[in-house]
Amino acid sequence: MTGPIIGVGALIVRADGHVLIARRGHPPGCGSWTLPGGKVRKNEKLHDALRREILEETRLSIMVHDLLEVVEIMREGYHYVVLDYLCTPIGGENAQAGDDITAVQWIEPELETMRSLALTSDVLGIVERGLARWAQLSTR
Repeated sequence: MTGPIIGVGALIVRADGHVLIARRGHPPGCGSWTLPGGKVRKNEKLHDALRREILEETRLSIMVHDLLEVVEIMREGYHYVVLDYLCTPIGGENAQAGDDITAVQWIEPELETMRSLALTSDVLGIVERGLARWAQLSTR
């Protein structure tokens, strides 16, 4: 048995405060909405892996800011340790689904909207903390 797989995820916040969510195309959680991200490759730095994964999955270039949360996912036979970062889009905001996801959507980060998409409590908490941090960064 091998150890957990290291992954990275992005809470991407636009200037208008909307956040990007992605529908997973593969297990674990196939079909569910979550934050975009993916696996870190051998000898790849975390920020480099995150920028690569987001470009592959959403066609967006991002600026990586603060680490928001470390989440452990153990279900459907998978074990991931995911480091979620606050990010902002650079060079455009026209996200498109690619690679391992089937859809992307910019949403207003209202609790009712996020719950209607069945976002997990982990994702809801990351969005809440990330938006508080984003507000601090945007007032500088």
